[in-house]
Amino acid sequence: MEDNIGSEALLTDCNNTSSYFNSNPFYMIDPSSTVKTIRLNFVFVQKDDGSGNFNLNDPEHQTIIADIITIMNAKMSNMAVASCSGINSHSKIQYEVNTIYIQDTYLWNNDNDNMTYKCPNRTTWYLRQKAVEIDSDPSIPAGIDIFFTNGETAYNYNVVNNNSDYQGANYACSMFPTNDYGEGSYVHMPDCFIKYYWMKEWATQIHSQPWIPVVYGWYVNSTAETIVHELGHSLGLYHEYTCITHNIMNNAGSGCSHDYLTDAQLYKSHRNLSLTNIRKFVNEQTSLDSPLVVTGNELIDFNTRLYRDIIIENGGSLTISCKVLMPAIGKIVVKQGGKLIVDGGIITNACNDPWQGIQVWGDKTAHQFPDANGNYQQGYLKLINGATIENAIIAIDLWEPGNWSSTGGIVYATDAVFRNNAKAVHALYYNNYHPYFPQIEMEYNSNFKNCTFEITEDYLGDETFYKHVDLAHVKGIDFQGCDFSLAENVEGVSTWNHAIAAYDARFRVSAICNSQQVPCPEEDYDRCTFTGFYSAVNAVNDGSSAVTFSVNRADFTDNANGVKTRYMNNASVLFSNFEIGHLWGCGTGIYSDNVTGFAFEENAFSKYTGGTVSDYFGIIINNSQAVNEVYKNTFNGLSYANFSDGKNWIDINRYEGLAYYMRIPTTTLIFMWQITYGRNVQVFNLNRVMIIILPEIHSPKTVQTGIFIMVGNI
Repeated sequence: MEDNIGSEALLTDCNNTSSYFNSNPFYMIDPSSTVKTIRLNFVFVQKDDGSGNFNLNDPEHQTIIADIITIMNAKMSNMAVASCSGINSHSKIQYEVNTIYIQDTYLWNNDNDNMTYKCPNRTTWYLRQKAVEIDSDPSIPAGIDIFFTNGETAYNYNVVNNNSDYQGANYACSMFPTNDYGEGSYVHMPDCFIKYYWMKEWATQIHSQPWIPVVYGWYVNSTAETIVHELGHSLGLYHEYTCITHNIMNNAGSGCSHDYLTDAQLYKSHRNLSLTNIRKFVNEQTSLDSPLVVTGNELIDFNTRLYRDIIIENGGSLTISCKVLMPAIGKIVVKQGGKLIVDGGIITNACNDPWQGIQVWGDKTAHQFPDANGNYQQGYLKLINGATIENAIIAIDLWEPGNWSSTGGIVYATDAVFRNNAKAVHALYYNNYHPYFPQIEMEYNSNFKNCTFEITEDYLGDETFYKHVDLAHVKGIDFQGCDFSLAENVEGVSTWNHAIAAYDARFRVSAICNSQQVPCPEEDYDRCTFTGFYSAVNAVNDGSSAVTFSVNRADFTDNANGVKTRYMNNASVLFSNFEIGHLWGCGTGIYSDNVTGFAFEENAFSKYTGGTVSDYFGIIINNSQAVNEVYKNTFNGLSYANFSDGKNWIDINRYEGLAYYMRIPTTTLIFMWQITYGRNVQVFNLNRVMIIILPEIHSPKTVQTGIFIMVGNI
């Protein structure tokens, strides 16, 4: 359900100063507006033996309930139009009802509430605890709970003793909406069953009219009118006595048709469906209102649920500093030349389905540099001060999907949170050429600093999670001091998941120095972290572009593969820690396949604490096919520190190829080394102890394990 109170507690800039906060056009409906369907729970409280109220197994009772619901919706969709106010004959509000039957004699008897009108807006209301229980039950749709009870005194008088003068209640009571988004909304309908029994038994005789269709019609119409009236209060409407007498909110009794709401009342109702707690009872939309189009400088600094897209045009700028709930089919579009700034705000889904996310449209033929006024030819997104994007299908998509001329959207994120998105960032197929030297390609003008990318146990799972970051044919996006995580055993997550997946893309993963001292003390680095992935950093190249990646001072914890790369030459992984996890009996710190020119230096590798019995590899190198070095890494408690496979030498010189340099504290060291189908692997000791290993060539399926003894200096 929407309105995460935990994340909402982080909001600090919800000042309600925006022009949209009280804007009549922003909430006013017209004939093209989409219908909002509000969920209701009709709660019929019976005696312990199931008697004393409408019954699920009584056909007439069920027909009455169905007819009441039909009339309620007809009143909201076929309203009379008054000449004094309004043009809308449809309120654009409908009701969807779920029925609940409870057996509890104490709760059935509304005499146990000693207040005159037995209203639910009191914390001491006798049904309050049951209402909260219903709201907390995940098997019950969240909705406005309407309780049907009966007073024992009136029940005994009119039903048990069948007296002709009606003694039941002629009122109902509800509660106004609130900005406490965790609060429920309740309506109390006392003595409806008593009135049904009395009208069927006595009103037919008193008025000399048949039960069906006349008196029956009186009953279902009057009950429906009462419920719609009380729901008007739930929508924030007060009693109305002006204009015309047949207003739904006129509390007059018989003789008033109660079939109309003014435009001002509709405006207030729809505004409250955006701003107050009753918004959480609106079903997800299957269509949207006309979009909110931003052409100037606008602000949303209030907590709202939208039922429309947001489109930021060229020259428009929108700042979001509070909470915005988006519809499942809704999106935010930042067109070329537009700007979206999320300054501490939260953009999330409204119901239980993910929303579409933010599209930042670019121009593939234009550069990404600002002009003298700070304006860009691309769409521009800035996330700062804890800005949070969550529960989106693609949180940030840096193009107009399907339009290959629109790549190149820009994003700058600092201290931002990407939570439970099926994909957090998507950047693709763009080259940023220098505006004055178009033959020079510059780096992609986007980066992420001190950001959090996480999948938690609350991930919705409607869309399969494969990766937080998806980069394809872009160059130079940076991730500095960012944290990437994937919780265990989350539904809707692919086995083959990644934190960063790059395809022919250049990127950097690095730490942030929080000290003024030069060089930076190691303890003052804010390092990137990667936790819980199949392959935390996965980089491949099809050979179409000379790109590479670097990882510097990162911590990898419980990943089956920390860094996995194929055909990505000149990659570097430096000063990083790997606590290696596993998948299907195997885990690797660095896996390198058909890569040369790499630098894997001064990293530390160990088994993840608490990891099960498995094969744990520090570094696997396959088919490097050139002179390469693995330098000054440390290994602890692994099955194999280094594993080389395939061709790791140069054809023209069988004595040149892959070399390992490591620090050996003594002149004698016995260690395990594993080599398959390879030769000419050299091992160097930084204390100038060296040995050259020249194993025989073996079949690819044969594994040779050697025990090599380092002795003396050379």
